[in-house]
Amino acid sequence: MKEIPILFSTSMVQAILDGRKTMTRRMTDLEVINEMPSGWKLSAVLIGKIKGILNSFFRFESIKSDYIADRTCRYGQPGDILWVRESFSFWLDAIKYKADGESVLKGFKYKPSIHMRKDYARIWLQVEEVRVERLQDIGWNDAIAEGIHVKYWGEDTSEPYAYRKSKPEGIATDYKRSPIEAFQDLWTEINGPESLKINPWVWVVKYKVLSTTGKPEICYKTNEVCKYDCKGLCRENM
Repeated sequence: MKEIPILFSTSMVQAILDGRKTMTRRMTDLEVINEMPSGWKLSAVLIGKIKGILNSFFRFESIKSDYIADRTCRYGQPGDILWVRESFSFWLDAIKYKADGESVLKGFKYKPSIHMRKDYARIWLQVEEVRVERLQDIGWNDAIAEGIHVKYWGEDTSEPYAYRKSKPEGIATDYKRSPIEAFQDLWTEINGPESLKINPWVWVVKYKVLSTTGKPEICYKTNEVCKYDCKGLCRENM
């Protein structure tokens, strides 16, 4: 079991805290494939060892040549732990998180998420599934799992889906007719319209939230959050 850092934008951290986001799509380490994404096909998922640890390899084959490219997901495999890097600051000897919407003292600024250390992380996730697919193959339910906000019944539901509840400075969010359209808005904001147009290959990482208040104790027997305050003593009985 590995512990791996992962960056999320402030709006996506808020979606995780709200319980809306349980899936993420990333292009990391697929850059060569995505120079011409339509020129490749996924041919196999293999199991092999890296430094003695079993890992999944995703094999791509070039459509026009015999070239093969094996890729592994940087964000782990089922059972691995992800700790979330988010924008943060310090105020009165306490860590403040931008996603909570709290202001900081004048002269202080939130630090970019890339600078967050592991011991500052409050959100811990566990990988449940990893696969690869083309971006535009996303389905209705997966789009919602990416953190799409759905209006409540009783509100105007002609266009009920958006990737966040409101834009900064209180400007109303543009809602869409489907969660897929709303997800495409999210992707375009982060990666640009050209990325959406080329329909890249992406890692699809499904996860569950283990903790939003700091690193959880993981049971050495079950690889799940420990239900007892054993402080790792269960290891002695393995």
